[in-house]
Parts: sequence; structure tokens; C-alpha cells
Amino acid sequence: MRESESWKTLERTFVRRSILPLASKQLWRIDQGIVRTLAHSGTDEMAMVLGFWGEGSVVGLPLAGDVALQVECLTKVKASLVTTEIFTDPQVLLSHLQQQSRLMAILRRGRMGDRLLEFLTWFAQEFGYSTPQGWSVPSLLTHQELAETLNCSRVTVTRLLNTAVKEGKVLRSRGELIIPAEA
Repeated sequence: MRESESWKTLERTFVRRSILPLASKQLWRIDQGIVRTLAHSGTDEMAMVLGFWGEGSVVGLPLAGDVALQVECLTKVKASLVTTEIFTDPQVLLSHLQQQSRLMAILRRGRMGDRLLEFLTWFAQEFGYSTPQGWSVPSLLTHQELAETLNCSRVTVTRLLNTAVKEGKVLRSRGELIIPAEA
């Protein structure tokens, strides 16, 4: 760990799939990488995905309220521990509300195929990059993680992705998915 002078925080590095340790009065500022937040019900039920966060985002228990929160690294992550007394930027709350509202709107879509395509488009625009063919979705999420996000089975995600590829709604290129640009 190293101390950051401007924030008076500790910076740590986490590997893919590791869980960020959480404390009631601390937040993590994501300096590099992507994490997802999950809410656990305390039973053996599947966790609910609350959001995906990248560089500049802040996550932690103070932003989750009374939720049993888990923060999982989807990539290698560098994050700085920030106490709530130090961090008072209202943009953080606005960012959380906007992203969670967007995710909820996607999850309210009627057909699961539409839900999957809309989520992949949003994820690509948020964490991927633009190509001449369209938006590239980074291969960070497994079919199981997509299923957890969309509240369906892994088999359904695989079937819907294969159908979308056959219909040209999704392209496969070098291990990544491409959402074609609108014509």
C-alpha cells in the first residue's frame, strides 16, 4: 500500500475476482479497473447486481445504506481507501443514482433478448471502446455473470447471444463482442 498525498488515503491493488474489504465509514475510489457491486440477502439466494463502476467511481457501505454489499473486481483494480469525512463530492451520489436508474430501466425491458442487447450496449459504451463496426464489449463478464445481472439463467444468456450473433445484432471478434453501429 502507498499513501496518496492529495487524498491522504491508502492505495491498494486487487486481482480479478477479489473482493474489496468494506468498513462502515470508508469508501473505495476506483483509480484503475472495473468492479461490480452486489447485494446479498443473507440466504443462499443469488446476489442482486447493483452496478458496475470504473475509474473515478466511489463504492462502499456508506453508499449502500442498509444493504449487505459486496464489491467484486472484474479486472485488476487499483483503489484508494477514502473515509467519508474526507470525501464529500455530491457527484458521487448523482453518479450512483444515474447508473442504478439506468440498470433498473434495462432490467424492466420486456423481452430478455432486448434486455441483453441493451445491457451489452450500455456496458460497451461505459467500459468498452468504439470501433468502425460499432461498440466493443470488453470480455470481462462470463455468461453466468451476465445471467446474474439480467436475472436469468446462464443457458438463456448463451442461447440469446448465439441468436443475436446469427441475426447480426452482435458480432464476435477476437474474443470480444461488438454491438454494430446503428445504420
